[in-house]
Amino acid sequence: MSVQFRSHQGVEILYIDYSNAKSQPEMINILLEAEQIYLKSSSKIRSLSNMTGVFIGLDLANEMKRMAPGVFREKGLKSAIIGIDDLKAILIKSFNSMHPYSQLEICADEKEALAYLIG
Repeated sequence: MSVQFRSHQGVEILYIDYSNAKSQPEMINILLEAEQIYLKSSSKIRSLSNMTGVFIGLDLANEMKRMAPGVFREKGLKSAIIGIDDLKAILIKSFNSMHPYSQLEICADEKEALAYLIG
């Protein structure tokens, strides 16, 4: 399953795994699945996105921008992202600057991301 809650030290974290996605449409479907979980949640969500080995295309970036004000701002508590190379980091930093209420914390690995999310 690409989108699921995991418990880490008693804290629920929504794990969004793009790492096995083979195409942009598949990545968008994963994002839309996560969006439904955010929208149904009665509380704010901590999330960890794994982008290892995938390409962030314009269609995915546009979906993220669409979701930022209504989903991430309203339902997000903390978000971390792993699997980010230099090019992806530029895109994420640009997204963060356009949507300061939807900050994605770029982390070196899952251990660092989990420490950020529960800290």
